[in-house]
Amino acid sequence: MNFKWFCGAGTALALSLGLAAQAQAAEQHLQIELAGLTLNGYLTTPDDTEGVPDRVLLMTHGTLAHGEMSIMENLQAALAERGIATLAHTLSLSVDDRTGMVDCGMTHTHKDSDAMAEIGTWLAWLKDHGATAVPMLGHSRGGNQVARFAAAEDDPALTRLVLMAPGTWREGEDATAYTDRFGADLDTLYQEAKALVDEGKGDTVIEVPGFVYCQDAKVTAASFVDYYAPNPDRDTPAVLKGVEEPTLIIVGGADTVVPDLPARLEETGIADKETVEVAVVDGADHMFLDFFTEDAADAIEAFLAE
Repeated sequence: MNFKWFCGAGTALALSLGLAAQAQAAEQHLQIELAGLTLNGYLTTPDDTEGVPDRVLLMTHGTLAHGEMSIMENLQAALAERGIATLAHTLSLSVDDRTGMVDCGMTHTHKDSDAMAEIGTWLAWLKDHGATAVPMLGHSRGGNQVARFAAAEDDPALTRLVLMAPGTWREGEDATAYTDRFGADLDTLYQEAKALVDEGKGDTVIEVPGFVYCQDAKVTAASFVDYYAPNPDRDTPAVLKGVEEPTLIIVGGADTVVPDLPARLEETGIADKETVEVAVVDGADHMFLDFFTEDAADAIEAFLAE
C-alpha cells in the first residue's frame, strides 16, 4: 500500500510559516462568465511572480461552500510560502456572482454535475493566460468532482490530482443519512421528484424536509434528483480506477465525515494503484484545521515536486 503518515511535522513552525505566507503571497480576485453567470476565483502566487505562472494548482471546495473558506485560504497561504501558485474558485451553484456559504433559504436549482463545466472553464482560463500545467486539488465533494472531471477529460495540462478527504458512496447510505438528519424517507421524495423530471417538469419547485445540509428546503425536482440519484460516480475510489494522472489522496486521521475512506481505498484496490499515493495526516479532522494545514501542504509540496 502506498500510504505515508504525517504526524504533525509542520506544527512547530506553523504559525510563523502562516504569517510568512500571508506576507509573501500576492492575491488577485478574478471573475469570468459562464452561461450568464459571473464566477469568482482567487489567484494566489508567490510575491515574485507576475501574471499567471506556468503551473497553477486549481482548487475546488466542498459541499455548498466557497473558494474563500478557511481550508482554501489557509492552504493557499501555506502553498504560496512554499512557492506554489493556486487558484481557488467558488462554484456558482446557479447563483450569479456567488460569495460565501450557500443561502439555505434560496430556491435550489443547482446540480452536483454542474461543477464539471465550471472546473473546465477555469482550466481553460488558466491555459489561455499562460499556464501550461494545471494540477487540480479538491476537498470533500470537490475532491470527488475533480476526480470525475479527470476521468472524463483528456487534457495534457491536467498533470496531477490532489484529493483531500474526497467523498465516498455506498448504495443505501444516502437514505439512511437522510432519515437520520431530516426524519423523512428519501426514496419517497426521490420517486416523486423523479416522476416530475420524467414528465418534463424538472423545473418544478418542491418543498422537502431537507436538501444536502439545508433544513426545510425549496428545490427543483431536477436538482433533487441530480443530488440524490443512486450514482456510483460519487464514490471517489471507484472513479479513480479510470484516472491515469498521478494522484495524491490526503486522509484526515480523525475524519468523521468520510471515516470509511481508508477502507474504500483498500476495498477498491486504489491504495495499491501505482499512480496513487495516500498521505494520512494523523489527528486531522475533515477540515484540516490549524496546524494540520501545514502537514497537508508539506504532502502537497512533496507530491508536486515529483
